[in-house]
Amino acid sequence: MQVKTGSTPKFALLPVFVGAALGMIGNAGAFEIENGNPDIQMRWDNTVRYNLAVRGQNPSNIGNNFQFDDSDYKFAKRGDTVTNRLDLLSEFDFVYQKRHGFRVSGAAWYDFAYRNLSVERNPLLTGGTTTVAYAGSTYSDYTKRYYKGPSGEILDAFVFTGIDIGEMPLSVKAGRHTVVWGESLFTTIHGIAFGQSPVDLAKAFATPGVEAKEVYRPLTQLSAQLGVTENLSVAAQYYFDWSATRLPEGGTYLGIIDMGFMGPTNFNAAGFGANSGNNEPDKRGDWGVSARWSPAWLDGTLGFYYRNFTDKTPTLFRFVPAAGTPYYKTFFGEDIDLYGISLSKQIAGVSVGAEVSYRRNMPLYSPLLQNMAGTAAFNSAVFPHGVPTLNGNTYQARGNTVHAVLNGVAVLPAASLGDFTLFDTAVVLGELTYSYLDKITDNQDMFQGVGHGICDASRRATLGANYRDKWDGCSTKEALGMTLSFTPSWLQVFPGVDLLAPMSFSKGLYGNSPVALGGNEDNGSYSIGLAADVYAQYRFDLKWVDYFGAAKYGAQAQTGSRVTTVNGLSTLLRDRGFLAFTFKTTF
Repeated sequence: MQVKTGSTPKFALLPVFVGAALGMIGNAGAFEIENGNPDIQMRWDNTVRYNLAVRGQNPSNIGNNFQFDDSDYKFAKRGDTVTNRLDLLSEFDFVYQKRHGFRVSGAAWYDFAYRNLSVERNPLLTGGTTTVAYAGSTYSDYTKRYYKGPSGEILDAFVFTGIDIGEMPLSVKAGRHTVVWGESLFTTIHGIAFGQSPVDLAKAFATPGVEAKEVYRPLTQLSAQLGVTENLSVAAQYYFDWSATRLPEGGTYLGIIDMGFMGPTNFNAAGFGANSGNNEPDKRGDWGVSARWSPAWLDGTLGFYYRNFTDKTPTLFRFVPAAGTPYYKTFFGEDIDLYGISLSKQIAGVSVGAEVSYRRNMPLYSPLLQNMAGTAAFNSAVFPHGVPTLNGNTYQARGNTVHAVLNGVAVLPAASLGDFTLFDTAVVLGELTYSYLDKITDNQDMFQGVGHGICDASRRATLGANYRDKWDGCSTKEALGMTLSFTPSWLQVFPGVDLLAPMSFSKGLYGNSPVALGGNEDNGSYSIGLAADVYAQYRFDLKWVDYFGAAKYGAQAQTGSRVTTVNGLSTLLRDRGFLAFTFKTTF
């Protein structure tokens, strides 16, 4: 195995970055900007985050498959630095008379671990399988920007105002901002807020247990909320922009599949073809309305929602023209209707949230197939009801689905065992998700679900090598998943220092969701760590993060064995557990 040039010793830059961050804090503390006018409030906050992570496992037979080796071999041995990154989040707020103003925020980053822009491969794979997913075996500008930097982006950029219509207060925001409805804590797939904003799943994969509110990305929109009565408010939004969810890019440490998604430029191994980019939907037109009602008899809040929106989750399809070079392209489902209801309420000291939603014309799990316009024999075997047609900017199967979320948040008091203090306080968060396929409405052969398409056992002989079952990732009619987070704390262990031990665990309990990224049985992730809050200003974390899931294997002439199919995408990360150190402060 070759040693990559330009690599950084895994702990060499830690003192430099922590020292630099502390130096910045000493020069510019968090502050309200004084201006002498009591009607004007201005605040400028800056959050510095440094993350250093090292690989905890050597590559496995996941990297023996040419579809996955670019990612598995980027940092190819245990102990390699996989992240050495400095992030800055800057936020400025201007408020006039407590009702009018604007907000601007932006992020900047640089990751020393990606200074070497070359794409790596499994050195044992030779011949046609040596092709990597980037032209010239070098990261594209897209991947370079978001993984190496230095780069940045504007996040929030909006104005807001508040007026009274009679006795009803009206607040309005216009510009780039995020609106998230419903009660979900962790899930970005099954909640009422699904598709309401694009999601940074690259961040979510890197930090299992992260709350949903931390990964939503702003879009340009007009949103408003009106307080009709003391117990009833209504809200609405209309979008002038659209953007895709960010998934871990192929060829990066947490990349799932080498040819996906926005960054890779080609995947010519076995003649797969070039990445032809996005078949982007209309940028504007998503909209929604909601109402929140808190009657005294309920001692809680009911929410009612309707949204019409475009999916932000990319799906890849490969095309084989009658004449010319094969290619693959990314598509997104349009014109999805969502009807939802939510409840939030305190029950026995636990903050409980619940949601139920029904989606019409929802894209169903339709992963990349070997062909979208193959030979007559292939089409007859795989598409007995006809080759899929374009429906609302995608060739995916469409259908109607039901989604439910139930969660709770509890703060536990001090607990002890004899004279031993277990913790001074602890926060417990738990969430169950459920999804159900009501019916398939379009492109039924594209649905990779048990009894349908390439997962139809009655056509196993006809499908041959294309046949899949539940443990190859085929969806089931219903699925149940869970996420737990437990964080015990010990206060003032040292003067000004609180210790915490954040832990999280996420797993598919039953079935494979009928929608993409909705969860798979026995597939999931976990993390366990130790953190210190110093003077309520500096946060230090040390955390182990890992993934698990079921896979199937096949023979590989050059390596002996390789993963062929998996039940759930995070299974492809189960040899990429990592130990991460994080320092964060706001000034």
